[in-house]
Amino acid sequence: MPARMSAPYARFLSSVTAVAAAPIEKEKTLARTLEYLDDAGRMRVETRRGPLTFTTRRSVGAYKMAKAWDDEPETLKWVDDHVKPGDVVWDIGAAIGVMAMYIALDPKVRVVAFEPKAASYALLVDHLSMNGMGERVDAYCLALSDERKLASFRVDTRQPGGASNGLDGTPNQFGAGSAALIQSALTISIDEFQTLYGAPAPTHLKLDVDGIEGVILRGAAKTLPSVKTVIVEVEGENLKHVEERIEHPLFSAGFYEDANVRGAGSNRNRLYLRR
Repeated sequence: MPARMSAPYARFLSSVTAVAAAPIEKEKTLARTLEYLDDAGRMRVETRRGPLTFTTRRSVGAYKMAKAWDDEPETLKWVDDHVKPGDVVWDIGAAIGVMAMYIALDPKVRVVAFEPKAASYALLVDHLSMNGMGERVDAYCLALSDERKLASFRVDTRQPGGASNGLDGTPNQFGAGSAALIQSALTISIDEFQTLYGAPAPTHLKLDVDGIEGVILRGAAKTLPSVKTVIVEVEGENLKHVEERIEHPLFSAGFYEDANVRGAGSNRNRLYLRR
């Protein structure tokens, strides 16, 4: 804590210590204290495209957020090199919104974000509000797949963020199937999401969903021919079956891999471009 306490903060703590002894008043004071700390716990991160603000209270921590800018430089480069004004980017597996907001720092780019984990989605929406991006990023708490159905979603941790989640009992890309909790989820394919709801067609796809990337691509057969670039995480079981799960639907739709991206940065992502 700083050596000199700010006057507003000092007054706030003074009011807390003077609270009435009634249990209901204690509960109300605790709630106000938590809200104050939540509002105060924000971190500003400078990026090449401008500053972004994150909360540090309800996530995997400030370190994870700051580290994001160094963790996937190949994804940042994809955004900087390929996403242009007027484009629509679908961020599938948006987590707490780090990359979705980085893309949306260009006000002429529209982002459609998908995050089925409830805790991550809640923080994603808060981050959009903090950064004034509620009208630039359309965020949906649902899981993309290859069909429309009610499903179960295995959540790895109750904390926002995190990875290694799974849909309908399917192991993640590393074969893990344990869960901190099971959450209900609605699934739909990329093709049906556009057909049923008139969603803006994607110019670019970012795909990071912990194992079912191939299933989602299978549900995008009608959409892929109009997409310019796809960046997709490939590791674990997906790496072993990359030809059938990832490359087959993409190559069939007229894509080729930019081999310069493979092995760069995080060594997790591969970039596919339209021929």
